[in-house]
Amino acid sequence: MNRVGSIRVSAPGKLLLLGEYGVAFGGLGLAMAVDRRVEVRPARTESLDPDNLVDFCRSFAALRLGVEPPGLAWRADSSRLYEGEVKLGLGSSAAVAAAAVSDILGSNTTSLAMYLNVNK
Repeated sequence: MNRVGSIRVSAPGKLLLLGEYGVAFGGLGLAMAVDRRVEVRPARTESLDPDNLVDFCRSFAALRLGVEPPGLAWRADSSRLYEGEVKLGLGSSAAVAAAAVSDILGSNTTSLAMYLNVNK
């Protein structure tokens, strides 16, 4: 396996302990990470798909950070946030987005804290 094929980035699912309805209306909630993770990795195809959440998040993060946009398509595996065909409600979309943005930050040696301080 080549280096690109071995790259994997993951992020945990989440469980809202309090405020699951409140956060939908701008309120506060209390969340915790769970021990089930989403994994994103390079796909076997070279073409980016703007309708794919991973490709969209990676491209958007690169644009916002002012770095070279990714040229390689990535795909997510969120199967660990399911039991069979049943989605467990552990925030798979948020975990996919977090893992995708983490890859852009890591591959460009950019810290999110540095980005937030620069763009106040």
